Parts: sequence; C-alpha cells; structure tokens
Amino acid sequence: MGVRATAAAAVTAMVVLGALSPLTPASQAHTGAAFCETTFEAHGEGPVSVVDGTQKGHGEGRCLTRFQGFPMGVIGLFDAVSTTTGQTDPTAPAEIHVEVWLHVVGYAPQKIAECEDGNPQLPGGQLRFGTAQCSAEGSWRTGVPFTLPEPAAEDVAYVECLAHTHARVKTDTAPVARFGCYSTDEAEAELRADMGLPPADDGDGDGGGGGLPELPAPPGAPAVAPPGAIVSITPNGYDVGRAVVTPASTLVYANLDEGVYHDVVALEATRPAGSAPWCGDTRFADGCPLFYTPLIKGGAGSTTVVKGLDRAEPGDYAFFCTLHPMMRGSITVVGA
Repeated sequence: MGVRATAAAAVTAMVVLGALSPLTPASQAHTGAAFCETTFEAHGEGPVSVVDGTQKGHGEGRCLTRFQGFPMGVIGLFDAVSTTTGQTDPTAPAEIHVEVWLHVVGYAPQKIAECEDGNPQLPGGQLRFGTAQCSAEGSWRTGVPFTLPEPAAEDVAYVECLAHTHARVKTDTAPVARFGCYSTDEAEAELRADMGLPPADDGDGDGGGGGLPELPAPPGAPAVAPPGAIVSITPNGYDVGRAVVTPASTLVYANLDEGVYHDVVALEATRPAGSAPWCGDTRFADGCPLFYTPLIKGGAGSTTVVKGLDRAEPGDYAFFCTLHPMMRGSITVVGA
C-alpha cells in the first residue's frame, strides 16, 4: 500500500480511533490546536527504604490527539509536592520521560520524539530534586532517519503521547507529572500557554524551536572534575554517579556542590570490623563499609580518593552520601 490510505485503510483508521475514543482528553478545549495534555501521579512500589524513606517510583500516563503536520514534539514537567506543606520538596528525587508516537495506517508505529530529565545514566543527564522538566521535537525534515515515508494527515490514525517516571518517591510527597504532545508550531504555542510555560525560542526571534528554560545551576559551582571521577555539582546529587574501575584503580570523588558536605560510602557491601581505619567511625555502628571517603566540603578543587576498592571483588556496588541518603550511585569493579 502506498503512503496515501485507500478507502479500506481509512475505514480501518476510523475503527482504530473508535476503539481508542475519545480521541482527545476533556482538557483539550482548543479548537484547531493539535495537541493533547494530561497528568499522572507518581507513587512508590516495593518496601520503603529504611535509610531515606523513599520507594522505587512508578507512574505513567497517556493521551491521544490528531496529526496536523510537523514539527511534532513533547513537553514534560514533574513536581515532587510535599503532602505537609503543599510546596515542592527540594530534597525529593524528580524524573520525567515523555514520548510521542505516530500511528500511520498500514505501518508500524513510529516514535517521532522523546525527552527525559532526571536520569544521570543518560549522556549529559543529571539527578534532579524537586522538579524535572524536558522537551523535544522531531520531524522528517531534521535529518533523523525514519522507517516510514512522511505521511499526509489523512493517512495518520492518531498521535499517541506517553509519559512515565523512574523517580524514587518520598513517603511524604505526592508527585504530579504534567505532560503533553503537539503537532505543528501553532499547537506547541497553545500547549505551552496551557501549561503556563513561556513561548519557545530558537534564537531567531520568531518564538519557535522548542526547549524549556534551563533549571538553575547551583551558584559558584564550577563543573570541573578529574576524568572518570564521581562528581557532585547539582545541590545534593551525584551528577556523575557511576564509575567502572579495577581493584588497582584510583577513583576520585569531586564535590563541587558549593559549601555542602558530601561523601561516597558503600551502601550495603561491608568488610570485617577493624580491617580499615574508618571502621571505628561512629556513623558505621551497623557494620564497616567496604569503601569510603571522608565528608568533604564542596567547592572548587574539593576532591578526595575513594578508599577500600582494592578489597572489592568484581561486581556492582551501590554507594550513598551519609548526610543525604537520597543521593545514590554505583561502582562496577572489573578484573584487574
């Protein structure tokens, strides 16, 4: 079948839409705007962590809209709201991931754009606390390869917007995620206005181009650290929270979170009592951690060596900050 839908395919499209009706959520009251928006609440799954009072996060949402043209894009906002104060909790983990899929009659669904914020495992990603936000656009005209030809509007059954979170949920927060997907610049403008966001600006003065205002960086925290180091820059976070080492490696922790004390300490892995100088630290009454750094005050050039990895067998080891237990990362030890 060609790009243009046949009469039978058009009937198929109507059947698909009927099965997924209503096509757009009740919140979409914008005549002529091709976008959808909705929310979901995040909640914890599994046992509550004794250390930091959080649970593995879960939450997801979905909305549908129609296709009117390119560009197509996504916008996501995640806010960890305290159930006590009703305000954003700046110590609560935050993460949002949104995707937009194009469903063309006669072809497999095609993901056009996605964005994610708050995941330090992604290239350039970093931990977020309190709020996470992201946006992205996609188009056949951007040079990104697609597996189906550029469709006409009448060939598209529907546009699907999906969002979820992986943020750990504090027991005293009720996180809410708002997200939406749009088709055409005009729809993006209306979606942004509906979500209380400023117009997009791509630098040419016409207000287009996607993107959200950057979340504020911590003042005075230079992003300079030794290569391969564990790094803190974001307030109360590990911006680089994963390392791969051998037992002979020298792993450095750089605390660039200006004026705030942090450390890197094995979360569960232990060593025999009295086998290292830090075993006598009163913080470790429940067992001596396998590896450790002292607490160091954040600032330019504030670094220390992670001690004890020479005793580590190959495998994955979680670590945390003893003053800010929501801060987590991992070290993978490989053979020498």
